[in-house]
Amino acid sequence: MFRNVYWHHGVRAASALYKRIVYEAVHAGMLTREELVGPTDEELIYEISRRAETLESDVGRRLSDRWIPSLKARELPKRIMEITAAELDGRVIQEWVLKDSQEKRAFEDRLAEELELESGEIVLDFPVKESMFQLDLLIKRTRGGVERLDLSGVSGLIDLPQMAGSLYAATRVLRIFAFKKRTLNKERVLEEITCTQ
Repeated sequence: MFRNVYWHHGVRAASALYKRIVYEAVHAGMLTREELVGPTDEELIYEISRRAETLESDVGRRLSDRWIPSLKARELPKRIMEITAAELDGRVIQEWVLKDSQEKRAFEDRLAEELELESGEIVLDFPVKESMFQLDLLIKRTRGGVERLDLSGVSGLIDLPQMAGSLYAATRVLRIFAFKKRTLNKERVLEEITCTQ
């Protein structure tokens, strides 16, 4: 079930918003990177919320008045664009899209500004969890004996490792979420976030 839930758009919206909250809190100096280690998600959100209330800045206001209350109330940003693996059509997602980078945040904020939204009200999500479909099974062979089926595969069986890789690639969906309904030009977005193979 976890695998199904992990890819659900609601979970992805919450994850993208949570990551943006933490990213902004660290970059605003509200938290150190060391403070990220140890607390649960709920403890971390509580501490960010507490500190944001005393921070007199746009970031503090967005965190305490908009993003954290939205996350807690499950009033999550909604999908305004989805790009499936099939739609990539030979294009490769640029490296900066795959991680929480300054370039990714700048892209999100530029889109937000173009769509007349506040900074952080657009979040981009492209889940990366390559190990999700990895295999490590013991297979009892009809001719006798037991063999381990892992990423290297087993001769004479369907190529499950390759199939798992294909399934992983096919099920990933790049999504752009926004707090308010907006429309984006998919081709223009694809030009900015991808390159040809």
